[in-house]
Amino acid sequence: AGELARPGAVVVDLCCGSGAVGAGLATAVDGIEVHAVDIDPAAVECARRNLADAWARVYEGDLYDPLPVSLRDRVDVLVANAGFRNRRCHHLAGADCRRRGLHQRAVRRAHPRRA
Repeated sequence: AGELARPGAVVVDLCCGSGAVGAGLATAVDGIEVHAVDIDPAAVECARRNLADAWARVYEGDLYDPLPVSLRDRVDVLVANAGFRNRRCHHLAGADCRRRGLHQRAVRRAHPRRA
């Protein structure tokens, strides 16, 4: 994504989590406009802190839903780092879910040859 983003580019970071991808791009490429989205209120709060030094806006909501209409036809780079979340542990943080072993069991059921 860093190779595609040029100064002045509009970057949308879906499922932004802590905002690390958007922050990394903002550090690597001067003058980009970052719009980050996550459905988890705690992640949005964290991303706002991590993107405070960048020209960024962080939205709470599902995928494209909270993005302003003014972004239509203006997005140069779209990044997404969507995490896997098992229905049985959707209320847990990812690391807690993995510690409880739920993540690997879900992966084995969904992709038995890969696990």
